[in-house]
Amino acid sequence: MKKKIIYSVLVIVLIAGGIYGWNYYKFLTTHIETDDAQIDGNIVPVLSRVGSFITTVHVIDNEVVKQGQLLVELDSLDLLSRFNQAKASYESSNSSILVARRSADDAKLNEQLSLTSIEEPKTNLWKAKKEYERYDDLYKQKLATPQQ
Repeated sequence: MKKKIIYSVLVIVLIAGGIYGWNYYKFLTTHIETDDAQIDGNIVPVLSRVGSFITTVHVIDNEVVKQGQLLVELDSLDLLSRFNQAKASYESSNSSILVARRSADDAKLNEQLSLTSIEEPKTNLWKAKKEYERYDDLYKQKLATPQQ
């Protein structure tokens, strides 16, 4: 009976040692140990969408933070300057568009004026032809002088 207890304890110790050994092996495959450093945890990079100087930091090292929590405050002077520059560029572009539209309207008006100015000589030519034909008929009937 003593032998059964000893063998049972020995089997339990071997099984427990095997489980511990397996878990330790899995741990060693995912972790690196050195004499001077050890990293164990998730590293999450925090990236800003804009570049600016930091004025205030609201957290300390290794502090647990929640989603949406304010971590740092950025200097807004540079961002405000860039915003005003972009706004001025936008307004300048709108002004350029208006100038281009006005120029296009002026070009259309000039085209219409040119077409109108072409019509006047055509009308004068037509009038002159009609007068010539009339005086020519009158001359043939001896009712007008050659000078007319």
